[in-house]
Amino acid sequence: MRPLKMLLRLCVLLGVAFLARAEGPPPEPRTALIIGNAAYSFAPLKNPINDAEAMASALEAAGFKVIKETNADQAKMVEAVTETLDLVANAAPGDIGLSEGSYKVEGKNADGSTYQGNVEITKQGKSYHLTWQVGSSSYEGDGRLDGNLLTVDWGAATPVVYALGDDGSLTGLWDAGNGEETLTPEE
Repeated sequence: MRPLKMLLRLCVLLGVAFLARAEGPPPEPRTALIIGNAAYSFAPLKNPINDAEAMASALEAAGFKVIKETNADQAKMVEAVTETLDLVANAAPGDIGLSEGSYKVEGKNADGSTYQGNVEITKQGKSYHLTWQVGSSSYEGDGRLDGNLLTVDWGAATPVVYALGDDGSLTGLWDAGNGEETLTPEE
């Protein structure tokens, strides 16, 4: 039994060390399922609960959504697996860095005039809601992210289509490509 304990401890240690080296926000939502069972009637174990707690803490600190069960019977394990699969299946594809929050907007109208303002982005289920404030005018729209393209219906004849940059900025075209704007996350 001693080699198994050493292997488990090594796996936990390597996992924590790997997570400690992770830099910046995760590229997409991450979910982890951790099950630590120690209360076996035929051979109770000492450390699985502690190991599960330690791994859950490390993963949560690294930004994971953690589903954790300890000393779970089969029904609880099935429930935890189902919950995990539901979370993963319902994650919006392409949520690779589009953050909710405030953005600075700079753009050019179809007539060549420029504008500046702010945009608030909130996530609502698998959609995103954008509220633009440009001077004394405000606009609203809803959009969906598909890969790195966010298409927003804001009530005009054509949508705004943004490309999501690696840095979280959005570069968009509107008015059938005659207007353009860049949204930059505010820090």
